[in-house]
Amino acid sequence: MKRIYFFSFILLAVLVVGIAIFWHHSNNAANADVETQTLTVSAKPVLSNNSTGEKITHSETTQAPAIPNDRLTQMGITPDMTQSQREEKYVQWYAAESAKIAAQHQHLIEFYGLTVDESNQPVAGVNAHLILTESPATPNGIVETNTQSDAQGFFSFSGAVGKLLQVWLDKNGYYVSKSNRIDFDYMGYQPNPNQPEVFHLRKKGAGADLITARYGVYWDLGVSAPLDGTPVWVDFFNRKVGETGQLEISQTKPPYSAWKTATQWTYKMEIPDGGLVEENDEFPFEAPEGGYQSIVGFDFQQGQNWATNLKKDYYIKFGNPPRYGRIHVETSIMSGTSLQYAINPDGSRYLEPKDQTYVRPQ
Repeated sequence: MKRIYFFSFILLAVLVVGIAIFWHHSNNAANADVETQTLTVSAKPVLSNNSTGEKITHSETTQAPAIPNDRLTQMGITPDMTQSQREEKYVQWYAAESAKIAAQHQHLIEFYGLTVDESNQPVAGVNAHLILTESPATPNGIVETNTQSDAQGFFSFSGAVGKLLQVWLDKNGYYVSKSNRIDFDYMGYQPNPNQPEVFHLRKKGAGADLITARYGVYWDLGVSAPLDGTPVWVDFFNRKVGETGQLEISQTKPPYSAWKTATQWTYKMEIPDGGLVEENDEFPFEAPEGGYQSIVGFDFQQGQNWATNLKKDYYIKFGNPPRYGRIHVETSIMSGTSLQYAINPDGSRYLEPKDQTYVRPQ
Protein backbone atom coordinates (compact mmCIF):
# COMPACT_ATOMS: atom_id res chain seq x y z
CA MET A 1 0.00 0.00 0.00
CA LYS A 2 2.82 2.36 0.89
CA ARG A 3 4.43 1.50 -2.42
CA ILE A 4 1.22 2.58 -4.26
CA TYR A 5 1.16 5.92 -2.45
CA PHE A 6 4.82 6.44 -3.24
CA PHE A 7 4.35 5.90 -7.01
CA SER A 8 1.25 8.08 -7.02
CA PHE A 9 3.24 10.88 -5.44
CA ILE A 10 5.99 10.55 -8.07
CA LEU A 11 3.44 10.63 -10.95
CA LEU A 12 1.82 13.78 -9.54
CA ALA A 13 5.21 15.50 -9.23
CA VAL A 14 6.10 14.70 -12.85
CA LEU A 15 2.73 16.08 -14.01
CA VAL A 16 3.27 19.35 -12.12
CA VAL A 17 6.78 19.78 -13.55
CA GLY A 18 5.50 19.10 -17.07
CA ILE A 19 2.79 21.76 -16.71
CA ALA A 20 5.39 24.24 -15.44
CA ILE A 21 7.71 23.59 -18.39
CA PHE A 22 4.86 23.95 -20.88
CA TRP A 23 3.79 27.23 -19.31
CA HIS A 24 7.41 28.52 -19.40
CA HIS A 25 7.86 27.78 -23.13
CA SER A 26 4.47 29.26 -23.99
CA ASN A 27 5.33 32.43 -22.12
CA ASN A 28 8.71 32.71 -23.90
CA ALA A 29 7.04 32.26 -27.28
CA ALA A 30 4.62 35.05 -26.48
CA ASN A 31 7.45 37.34 -25.43
CA ALA A 32 9.35 36.49 -28.61
CA ASP A 33 6.57 38.09 -30.62
CA VAL A 34 7.45 41.37 -28.96
CA GLU A 35 11.23 41.04 -29.39
CA THR A 36 11.25 39.62 -32.93
CA GLN A 37 8.93 39.77 -35.88
CA THR A 38 8.50 37.40 -38.80
CA LEU A 39 7.97 39.53 -41.87
CA THR A 40 5.84 38.37 -44.80
CA VAL A 41 6.40 40.46 -47.94
CA SER A 42 3.90 40.33 -50.81
CA ALA A 43 4.62 41.31 -54.39
CA LYS A 44 4.39 44.96 -55.45
CA PRO A 45 4.38 46.28 -59.06
CA VAL A 46 7.54 48.38 -58.65
CA LEU A 47 9.27 48.82 -55.33
CA SER A 48 12.46 50.74 -56.07
CA ASN A 49 15.35 51.14 -58.47
CA ASN A 50 18.81 49.81 -57.72
CA SER A 51 22.12 51.40 -58.78
CA THR A 52 21.87 49.97 -62.30
CA GLY A 53 18.35 51.25 -62.83
CA GLU A 54 16.73 47.81 -62.73
CA LYS A 55 13.35 47.49 -61.04
CA ILE A 56 13.38 45.59 -57.77
CA THR A 57 10.40 43.32 -57.00
CA HIS A 58 9.72 40.76 -54.29
CA SER A 59 8.32 37.27 -54.57
CA GLU A 60 4.61 36.67 -54.29
CA THR A 61 4.79 35.56 -50.65
CA THR A 62 8.27 35.72 -49.18
CA GLN A 63 8.50 34.54 -45.59
CA ALA A 64 11.60 36.26 -44.21
CA PRO A 65 13.39 34.84 -41.15
CA ALA A 66 12.83 36.28 -37.70
CA ILE A 67 14.37 39.76 -37.47
CA PRO A 68 15.90 41.13 -34.23
CA ASN A 69 14.06 43.95 -32.52
CA ASP A 70 16.82 46.51 -33.14
CA ARG A 71 16.69 45.86 -36.89
CA LEU A 72 12.89 46.19 -36.85
CA THR A 73 13.31 49.53 -35.14
CA GLN A 74 15.68 50.63 -37.89
CA MET A 75 13.04 49.65 -40.43
CA GLY A 76 10.35 51.53 -38.50
CA ILE A 77 8.35 48.35 -37.91
CA THR A 78 6.41 47.95 -34.64
CA PRO A 79 4.41 44.96 -33.31
CA ASP A 80 1.09 46.78 -33.58
CA MET A 81 1.40 47.30 -37.37
CA THR A 82 -0.69 45.42 -39.90
CA GLN A 83 0.94 43.20 -42.48
CA SER A 84 0.52 45.79 -45.24
CA GLN A 85 2.06 48.49 -43.04
CA ARG A 86 5.03 46.22 -42.31
CA GLU A 87 5.50 45.56 -46.02
CA GLU A 88 5.46 49.28 -46.81
CA LYS A 89 8.04 50.04 -44.12
CA TYR A 90 10.22 47.18 -45.31
CA VAL A 91 10.11 48.38 -48.92
CA GLN A 92 11.03 51.92 -47.86
CA TRP A 93 13.94 50.64 -45.77
CA TYR A 94 15.15 48.35 -48.57
CA ALA A 95 15.12 51.18 -51.11
CA ALA A 96 17.05 53.44 -48.73
CA GLU A 97 19.67 50.76 -48.03
CA SER A 98 20.05 50.03 -51.76
CA ALA A 99 20.60 53.75 -52.40
CA LYS A 100 23.29 53.84 -49.70
CA ILE A 101 25.13 50.89 -51.23
CA ALA A 102 24.91 52.41 -54.70
CA ALA A 103 26.19 55.74 -53.39
CA GLN A 104 29.30 54.01 -52.03
CA HIS A 105 30.23 53.06 -55.62
CA GLN A 106 29.47 56.42 -57.17
CA HIS A 107 31.87 59.32 -57.33
CA LEU A 108 31.96 62.80 -58.76
CA ILE A 109 33.51 62.33 -62.19
CA GLU A 110 36.18 64.68 -63.49
CA PHE A 111 38.52 63.77 -66.32
CA TYR A 112 41.38 65.56 -68.08
CA GLY A 113 43.04 64.24 -71.23
CA LEU A 114 45.79 65.29 -73.64
CA THR A 115 46.20 63.95 -77.19
CA VAL A 116 49.68 63.94 -78.78
CA ASP A 117 51.26 62.50 -81.94
CA GLU A 118 54.37 60.35 -82.41
CA SER A 119 56.53 63.47 -81.86
CA ASN A 120 54.63 64.37 -78.65
CA GLN A 121 53.04 67.36 -80.38
CA PRO A 122 49.39 68.23 -79.53
CA VAL A 123 46.72 66.84 -81.84
CA ALA A 124 43.59 68.98 -82.15
CA GLY A 125 40.14 67.75 -83.15
CA VAL A 126 40.47 64.25 -81.74
CA ASN A 127 37.03 62.77 -81.10
CA ALA A 128 36.67 61.47 -77.55
CA HIS A 129 33.72 59.17 -76.92
CA LEU A 130 33.15 58.89 -73.16
CA ILE A 131 31.10 56.13 -71.54
CA LEU A 132 30.20 56.43 -67.84
CA THR A 133 28.75 53.44 -65.97
CA GLU A 134 26.82 53.09 -62.70
CA SER A 135 25.38 56.56 -63.05
CA PRO A 136 22.06 57.46 -61.35
CA ALA A 137 21.25 59.83 -64.21
CA THR A 138 19.76 57.15 -66.49
CA PRO A 139 17.64 54.04 -65.89
CA ASN A 140 20.36 51.69 -67.17
CA GLY A 141 23.14 53.53 -65.32
CA ILE A 142 25.04 54.41 -68.52
CA VAL A 143 25.83 57.92 -69.72
CA GLU A 144 27.52 58.51 -73.11
CA THR A 145 28.84 61.80 -74.42
CA ASN A 146 31.33 63.15 -76.95
CA THR A 147 33.88 65.91 -76.91
CA GLN A 148 36.95 66.98 -78.91
CA SER A 149 40.49 67.99 -78.07
CA ASP A 150 41.26 71.69 -78.50
CA ALA A 151 44.19 73.35 -80.26
CA GLN A 152 46.49 72.31 -77.42
CA GLY A 153 45.26 68.70 -77.58
CA PHE A 154 43.37 69.12 -74.30
CA PHE A 155 39.88 67.81 -73.47
CA SER A 156 37.94 67.35 -70.23
CA PHE A 157 34.73 66.01 -68.77
CA SER A 158 33.01 66.85 -65.46
CA GLY A 159 29.68 67.31 -63.71
CA ALA A 160 28.56 63.66 -63.60
CA VAL A 161 28.37 60.93 -60.98
CA GLY A 162 29.31 57.30 -61.53
CA LYS A 163 32.05 54.74 -61.05
CA LEU A 164 33.82 53.67 -64.28
CA LEU A 165 34.71 55.93 -67.20
CA GLN A 166 35.81 54.58 -70.59
CA VAL A 167 37.60 56.81 -73.12
CA TRP A 168 37.59 55.89 -76.83
CA LEU A 169 39.44 58.09 -79.34
CA ASP A 170 39.45 58.43 -83.11
CA LYS A 171 40.53 60.98 -85.72
CA ASN A 172 40.64 60.74 -89.48
CA GLY A 173 44.20 60.44 -90.74
CA TYR A 174 45.55 59.01 -87.47
CA TYR A 175 46.19 55.66 -85.85
CA VAL A 176 45.27 55.47 -82.16
CA SER A 177 47.83 53.64 -80.04
CA LYS A 178 46.53 50.45 -78.44
CA SER A 179 48.79 51.14 -75.46
CA ASN A 180 46.53 54.00 -74.39
CA ARG A 181 44.61 53.44 -71.19
CA ILE A 182 40.85 53.04 -71.74
CA ASP A 183 39.24 52.23 -68.35
CA PHE A 184 39.33 54.60 -65.39
CA ASP A 185 37.83 53.26 -62.16
CA TYR A 186 37.03 56.14 -59.82
CA MET A 187 37.21 53.87 -56.79
CA GLY A 188 40.95 54.55 -57.05
CA TYR A 189 41.58 56.93 -59.94
CA GLN A 190 42.52 60.50 -58.96
CA PRO A 191 42.10 63.06 -61.79
CA ASN A 192 44.50 66.01 -61.91
CA PRO A 193 43.99 68.95 -64.33
CA ASN A 194 47.70 69.74 -64.03
CA GLN A 195 48.66 66.21 -65.06
CA PRO A 196 46.15 65.12 -67.72
CA GLU A 197 46.04 61.55 -68.99
CA VAL A 198 48.19 61.42 -72.16
CA PHE A 199 46.84 59.61 -75.23
CA HIS A 200 49.16 58.78 -78.14
CA LEU A 201 48.22 58.87 -81.83
CA ARG A 202 50.27 58.46 -84.99
CA LYS A 203 49.67 60.40 -88.17
CA LYS A 204 48.99 58.17 -91.16
CA GLY A 205 51.43 58.47 -94.04
CA ALA A 206 50.95 58.12 -97.77
CA GLY A 207 51.50 54.36 -97.51
CA ALA A 208 53.04 51.96 -100.02
CA ASP A 209 51.72 49.20 -102.27
CA LEU A 210 52.88 46.20 -100.28
CA ILE A 211 52.88 42.54 -101.20
CA THR A 212 51.13 40.71 -98.36
CA ALA A 213 50.08 37.22 -97.34
CA ARG A 214 46.45 38.26 -97.63
CA TYR A 215 44.40 36.36 -100.18
CA GLY A 216 40.66 37.03 -100.31
CA VAL A 217 39.34 36.83 -96.77
CA TYR A 218 42.47 35.05 -95.51
CA TRP A 219 45.10 37.18 -93.75
CA ASP A 220 47.74 34.47 -93.47
CA LEU A 221 49.57 31.82 -95.46
CA GLY A 222 49.52 28.31 -94.05
CA VAL A 223 52.78 26.35 -94.21
CA SER A 224 52.96 22.58 -93.77
CA ALA A 225 56.50 21.25 -93.36
CA PRO A 226 57.72 17.68 -92.71
CA LEU A 227 58.20 16.80 -89.03
CA ASP A 228 61.67 15.24 -89.60
CA GLY A 229 63.55 18.48 -90.34
CA THR A 230 63.24 18.42 -94.13
CA PRO A 231 63.04 22.07 -95.21
CA VAL A 232 60.39 23.77 -97.34
CA TRP A 233 60.58 27.18 -99.00
CA VAL A 234 58.11 30.07 -98.86
CA ASP A 235 57.72 32.22 -101.96
CA PHE A 236 56.48 35.58 -100.65
CA PHE A 237 55.64 37.01 -104.06
CA ASN A 238 53.55 34.07 -105.28
CA ARG A 239 52.13 33.01 -101.90
CA LYS A 240 53.37 29.49 -102.40
CA VAL A 241 55.14 26.81 -100.39
CA GLY A 242 57.50 24.51 -102.27
CA GLU A 243 61.09 23.98 -103.34
CA THR A 244 61.94 27.62 -104.13
CA GLY A 245 61.40 30.92 -102.39
CA GLN A 246 62.98 33.45 -100.08
CA LEU A 247 62.34 31.92 -96.62
CA GLU A 248 63.35 28.37 -95.62
CA ILE A 249 61.45 26.65 -92.80
CA SER A 250 62.35 23.36 -91.11
CA GLN A 251 61.10 21.68 -87.97
CA THR A 252 61.31 18.50 -85.89
CA LYS A 253 58.10 17.67 -84.07
CA PRO A 254 56.47 14.53 -82.70
CA PRO A 255 53.41 13.06 -84.41
CA TYR A 256 50.21 14.75 -83.33
CA SER A 257 49.17 11.67 -81.33
CA ALA A 258 52.34 11.90 -79.20
CA TRP A 259 52.81 15.63 -78.65
CA LYS A 260 51.53 15.54 -75.05
CA THR A 261 54.35 13.19 -74.02
CA ALA A 262 57.08 14.83 -76.12
CA THR A 263 60.17 16.24 -74.43
CA GLN A 264 61.71 18.21 -77.33
CA TRP A 265 60.87 19.96 -80.59
CA THR A 266 62.70 22.41 -82.84
CA TYR A 267 61.83 25.14 -85.30
CA LYS A 268 64.14 27.02 -87.68
CA MET A 269 63.77 29.87 -90.20
CA GLU A 270 66.51 30.89 -92.63
CA ILE A 271 66.95 33.62 -95.25
CA PRO A 272 70.32 32.80 -96.88
CA ASP A 273 70.78 36.11 -98.71
CA GLY A 274 69.42 38.32 -95.92
CA GLY A 275 67.98 37.64 -92.52
CA LEU A 276 65.54 38.41 -89.73
CA VAL A 277 65.58 40.80 -86.78
CA GLU A 278 62.98 40.63 -84.02
CA GLU A 279 60.34 43.37 -84.12
CA ASN A 280 58.38 44.75 -81.15
CA ASP A 281 57.09 48.06 -82.55
CA GLU A 282 53.41 48.93 -82.28
CA PHE A 283 53.58 50.48 -85.73
CA PRO A 284 56.25 48.52 -87.67
CA PHE A 285 56.34 50.88 -90.61
CA GLU A 286 60.09 51.21 -91.16
CA ALA A 287 62.44 48.25 -91.30
CA PRO A 288 65.94 48.70 -89.85
CA GLU A 289 68.89 48.93 -92.19
CA GLY A 290 71.06 46.38 -90.41
CA GLY A 291 71.18 43.85 -87.57
CA TYR A 292 69.69 40.92 -89.54
CA GLN A 293 70.58 37.28 -88.77
CA SER A 294 70.33 34.74 -91.58
CA ILE A 295 69.16 31.94 -89.24
CA VAL A 296 66.71 32.07 -86.33
CA GLY A 297 66.24 28.79 -84.50
CA PHE A 298 64.41 27.44 -81.45
CA ASP A 299 65.13 24.24 -79.52
CA PHE A 300 62.48 23.60 -76.87
CA GLN A 301 63.31 21.02 -74.19
CA GLN A 302 61.36 19.81 -71.20
CA GLY A 303 62.76 21.12 -67.92
CA GLN A 304 64.66 23.96 -69.59
CA ASN A 305 62.90 26.35 -71.98
CA TRP A 306 59.80 24.27 -72.66
CA ALA A 307 56.92 25.82 -74.62
CA THR A 308 54.24 24.28 -76.81
CA ASN A 309 53.51 27.44 -78.82
CA LEU A 310 55.69 29.94 -80.69
CA LYS A 311 54.55 33.41 -81.75
CA LYS A 312 57.07 35.97 -83.05
CA ASP A 313 57.34 39.14 -85.16
CA TYR A 314 60.34 40.02 -87.32
CA TYR A 315 61.57 42.52 -89.85
CA ILE A 316 62.99 40.65 -92.84
CA LYS A 317 65.51 41.44 -95.54
CA PHE A 318 66.30 39.34 -98.62
CA GLY A 319 67.57 39.44 -102.20
CA ASN A 320 70.02 41.54 -104.19
CA PRO A 321 69.13 44.34 -104.45
CA PRO A 322 67.57 43.89 -101.01
CA ARG A 323 63.86 43.91 -100.29
CA TYR A 324 62.47 44.69 -96.85
CA GLY A 325 59.34 43.55 -95.05
CA ARG A 326 57.84 42.36 -91.80
CA ILE A 327 56.51 38.93 -90.87
CA HIS A 328 54.37 37.45 -88.09
CA VAL A 329 55.03 33.77 -87.36
CA GLU A 330 52.84 31.37 -85.38
CA THR A 331 53.40 27.65 -84.87
CA SER A 332 53.10 25.01 -82.15
CA ILE A 333 54.23 21.51 -81.29
CA MET A 334 50.92 20.10 -82.54
CA SER A 335 50.29 22.19 -85.68
CA GLY A 336 51.78 23.74 -88.80
CA THR A 337 52.87 27.35 -89.41
CA SER A 338 50.82 30.47 -90.05
CA LEU A 339 52.55 33.45 -91.69
CA GLN A 340 51.37 37.03 -92.08
CA TYR A 341 53.77 39.25 -94.00
CA ALA A 342 54.06 42.56 -95.85
CA ILE A 343 56.91 43.36 -98.25
CA ASN A 344 57.81 46.52 -100.11
CA PRO A 345 58.74 45.35 -103.63
CA ASP A 346 60.45 48.68 -104.46
CA GLY A 347 63.37 48.03 -102.10
CA SER A 348 62.27 50.74 -99.65
CA ARG A 349 62.29 50.13 -95.90
CA TYR A 350 58.94 51.93 -95.69
CA LEU A 351 56.25 49.40 -94.67
CA GLU A 352 53.07 51.37 -93.96
CA PRO A 353 50.15 49.99 -95.97
CA LYS A 354 48.66 52.30 -98.57
CA ASP A 355 45.08 51.36 -97.66
CA GLN A 356 45.88 52.41 -94.05
CA THR A 357 44.02 49.44 -92.58
CA TYR A 358 46.94 48.03 -90.61
CA VAL A 359 45.86 45.66 -87.86
CA ARG A 360 48.63 44.24 -85.72
CA PRO A 361 48.37 40.44 -85.34
CA GLN A 362 47.28 39.44 -81.85
